[in-house]
Amino acid sequence: GQVRVMERAPELKGNRIYIPLRFVAELLGAEVDYDGLKEEIVITRWE
Repeated sequence: GQVRVMERAPELKGNRIYIPLRFVAELLGAEVDYDGLKEEIVITRWE
């Protein structure tokens, strides 16, 4: 295994832990884009 460092720390809100979406998606080999006009996040993973 490898150690990875997140740019932001996870946040605990209520009984849930939130982690940065881009960090997890890129670890899984996906590309993350943000469309500011649509206020939409697009995650693409090529097989």
